[in-house]
Amino acid sequence: PTHSTEQPTSEFVAWIEALGLFAERYDRFVTAGHAAAAEPAQRHATFVAREVERWQHLWEVPDPTMEGSVYGTRILLPARRTSLATAVGAYLSRS
Repeated sequence: PTHSTEQPTSEFVAWIEALGLFAERYDRFVTAGHAAAAEPAQRHATFVAREVERWQHLWEVPDPTMEGSVYGTRILLPARRTSLATAVGAYLSRS
């Protein structure tokens, strides 16, 4: 509730907040009980598919100053192509 996913800010703040958005959303997903039912790879794929469906409108026109756009283009879309762990690792290594 504290994230301003569609509000422009600086690229640095958007980068940090996108990571916070991911952490918050994944924690809610796990806390809701989705984690217990599947193997990690399947759980991650389910999480990514749900997040892509929910947030894709925010990265139709990528904006590096908007945290929702950064979350989608730098974490979710790469996770769809590879894995969630690989995408988050790559995101963190591009600091």
